[in-house]
Amino acid sequence: VLTRIHEKLDTTDHVTLTVDIWSDRRCRSFIGITCHFIDQDINLQAYLIDFLRLKSFHTSENIQQMTDEVLERFNIKKKVFRIVTDNASSMIKAYKFGLSFDTENIEIDEKNQFITENDLTIEDFEEHFEPDDLQMVNMSSSDFGENEDSPSVRLSCFAHTLQLCIRDGLKNVPYISKVLEKCQILGKCSNQSSKIADILEELNKHISKMNITRWNSEYMLMKSILSIGKSDLDSIVKLMDNPVTFLNNDFTVLEEVVDILEPFYDISIKCQSDTIVTVSIVVPALVHCITHLLEIRKKLSFCTKLVEQLHVSIDKRFSGIIHRLNLINVERNEPFNDPLYFMAT
Repeated sequence: VLTRIHEKLDTTDHVTLTVDIWSDRRCRSFIGITCHFIDQDINLQAYLIDFLRLKSFHTSENIQQMTDEVLERFNIKKKVFRIVTDNASSMIKAYKFGLSFDTENIEIDEKNQFITENDLTIEDFEEHFEPDDLQMVNMSSSDFGENEDSPSVRLSCFAHTLQLCIRDGLKNVPYISKVLEKCQILGKCSNQSSKIADILEELNKHISKMNITRWNSEYMLMKSILSIGKSDLDSIVKLMDNPVTFLNNDFTVLEEVVDILEPFYDISIKCQSDTIVTVSIVVPALVHCITHLLEIRKKLSFCTKLVEQLHVSIDKRFSGIIHRLNLINVERNEPFNDPLYFMAT
């Protein structure tokens, strides 16, 4: 397998990387580096080129050093076009100026540190192409500019940033936070009580467990509780040592939140595909989210504040794309300022 990966990488001129750090249940940290490219037959290729134990501190220097060593081993350091990471400050600093680390002139926005479709379907736009019908165009890195105004080699993970928007919205609406807290208490109790587990099994239902590092976990938790129904839910909460009470308004809030967040969930699932060029759906997905928020706001009784907060967060976290959509000049330090998103759309 390793030989095949080397052979494939030797025949390609440009690659994009995804770099991620995660910890297992024993709190051991690992770093994974995945390489993506389009081969000469116009097929998407993705390879996990290394998965390493990260025993040192998660500093930008250590992350970049480990990345450099892997890229040197595969002889692709000069072929890297973009690097996609989450929004942790160490990741931002590690790749902000590419793979040649520069300790000067680095500014980190600590607010970005995070430990942690919709109706769009790709099938609607797919058309069958034969490789022979397409002309290969060689675009060198110079075509994208190497001057001081050119975008960074690093791109923020779109799906991760979308999750941050969702959490911005949920945490800034107090009455939704209270309903979510009830859901969390019930979810935790359902995993510890055999009596509740038996009832859920009889109903053929389950309650999702919320995890701060798991994408869409709030949405899946609320949707799973909503699917149980009020009468059955009342029977379940009575089995708790300290029962929580779901009021009628709480159910209305849950229904509205699930309806609001459903397109965000669908988009994040679509973005995890390794069979499509996911960067091409970023702009359409954002447009869809914004349109969805504008339309659903008129139908809400309780959660208009959530819609407003989501809109504010999208405008802030995706300001580069939003400004381009509105024909406003984009500053170099704005998030998602890379014209690549529009070129790929």
